[in-house]
Amino acid sequence: MTGKDISRGIKDTVKGNKETDNREAFQTTSGSKVFLGKQYKRVNPALDFVGDRLMVVVPLPTEKPVYDKKDKLVGTKIDLENFVITSEKEVIDCIEGEFTNLDLIPWIPESVLDQRWSGESLKAFLKEGLSVLPYDVFKELKETWEYFMDLGSNTGASVACSLYSILTYCYPLFASIPYMRFTGSKGSAKSKAGAIFEQTSFNALNAVNMSPASMFRTIQDTRGTLIIDEAETYGKRKVKSESQEAIDQVINSGWQIQGKVPRIETLGTRRVRVNYSTFGPKIICGINSVTETLRDRSHEILLVKTLDRAKSSRIVREGDQRWQHLRDMLYLLIMGHWKEIREISEKGEIENRLNLIGREWDKAKPLLVLGTFVSRHAGEDGPTLMSEVWSFLKDQQEKEEELQIDSLEYSVIETLESLIKIELQAVLEFKNLEPGELEDLPVKVKLMDLTERVASSEGIDLTSARFNKLHYSKMLKDKLGKMGLARNFKKGHSNFTYFETDNSSVKLAKERYRIDESAESNNPNNLNNPNNLNNPNNQGLLTNLNNPLNNPLEKADYVEPKNNVVIKVSKVIKNQEGKDPIDEVLIKFLRESRKKLGAHEIFTRVSMGLEIDEGDLFKRLTNLSATHPKIKLEGMKFYWEEGSHE
Repeated sequence: MTGKDISRGIKDTVKGNKETDNREAFQTTSGSKVFLGKQYKRVNPALDFVGDRLMVVVPLPTEKPVYDKKDKLVGTKIDLENFVITSEKEVIDCIEGEFTNLDLIPWIPESVLDQRWSGESLKAFLKEGLSVLPYDVFKELKETWEYFMDLGSNTGASVACSLYSILTYCYPLFASIPYMRFTGSKGSAKSKAGAIFEQTSFNALNAVNMSPASMFRTIQDTRGTLIIDEAETYGKRKVKSESQEAIDQVINSGWQIQGKVPRIETLGTRRVRVNYSTFGPKIICGINSVTETLRDRSHEILLVKTLDRAKSSRIVREGDQRWQHLRDMLYLLIMGHWKEIREISEKGEIENRLNLIGREWDKAKPLLVLGTFVSRHAGEDGPTLMSEVWSFLKDQQEKEEELQIDSLEYSVIETLESLIKIELQAVLEFKNLEPGELEDLPVKVKLMDLTERVASSEGIDLTSARFNKLHYSKMLKDKLGKMGLARNFKKGHSNFTYFETDNSSVKLAKERYRIDESAESNNPNNLNNPNNLNNPNNQGLLTNLNNPLNNPLEKADYVEPKNNVVIKVSKVIKNQEGKDPIDEVLIKFLRESRKKLGAHEIFTRVSMGLEIDEGDLFKRLTNLSATHPKIKLEGMKFYWEEGSHE
């Protein structure tokens, strides 16, 4: 097939096989320029999909003539030159003119790329149509991961890593892709995991010692997989180098297809802005925790030091022929089967077993598409393969839910729910409402009350001069709006800000942030969970206070909950020994905790059993600090003083 035949074939695909070129030319008023009244498609031939063709840039050896100073031919030399290989077994010169003839505007790589597809395999593909079985490629990748790596308790990790290697060869088919992140202590083989990806991924490049300018250009030129090792030097640092800032820009924008970073470049005598694409697969390896942004864009695999000495001693060597063999198979796989992958992705022929939505679905979809694709070629092993994919994603979901327990969002939701409960208690003292009416009943909440309680639950010292209550309040106001938890902010009594909310909004927020009853029961301060009674701070407290038969309060004075909302006990009641039972619980709590705690911190731990509001609890604690010889108040903190006399 000649170059003209190839051009005609691609052009027909792009244009819908029109026989004539109906382009119109328009001239500027000066007559110096002409523009064409039609649309040209931008492509990046390093890895792109044009019509029914896949394009990749592959450097090939070519023979070039050598001339002397008098232009006399003196011999030839062998040199590498970029060519475009298509899934239709075509070879195209990687020069702008070839693409202009196809109504395409290309990004031509500035330099010759690395030769990742061997000449023998490429020749067999072009001449003989050499192909591979998808499941065979997947199995070899999975066996390689399990040979070199101890992935520990990470369910389905070898399957996920194998599918991610395949993803690097076809990721432009997706609007967004996840990153793969390895974390663990020193010596847990994080760098080895990155090295495996560096050998198997499409046009992999290591970010070590790469300047920002070269990083952006290289990602654009190669459309390769970026390997970021020692990632703890990025992300959370307050003072960052130019390279660290560049990595942040690439990570923050590179998960979606429209991700770009603008740079000012010099072209001749002009300074122009160039938008470099940052979209592409990324492997991130590091010890420390990462920013929420990075965590939100990646699948995490936690590695531990292996006790398997055989695996520990296996080194990833660049010259090992297994890597060239795997890359050849991956090139052949994507050349022969990319249309099937595209069809599965576009037709949505994948189930959503975990009911994932939003970013979680965006992260899971590429692995599910590729898992579905491979399983179709896996025969009776197909269901097992997909089960491992789902197990990996379920494990990722559970890790995310565990993190939510310690997140600010969790504190906001938990605290707001308790404030709504207090407001509804007051309403129920005057109204008889059905359970369904409570769900959507709007209540007014004082923003400063929420601010103080959330800050305290986050471990912030409210008495510290460094705590800016107004700034924190404004931050929470913005957070409430973004979480869909508040509406109708208005100034009220004494110029305090109030807002409206309801139980329905809290319920929806719990679903969005995957906070359920099981997550709340894992909170060590939640005394409704029997498992938490073993907590030294909670042991022996409030075990049966909600049961009127065991409560030291007199049975006749016990108030039953209405519509699942607990009614406060507003008066002090003495038990038969003449002691106040609530004071007794507070005394026991402070004696066993042996910590300096604020009133709100004590309230969050004991209020569920005592059925007492925070104001009453503060008055009781203040009274106890004045009357009890061992309970002291210092800097708005209550504590049990050692060495005092009873």
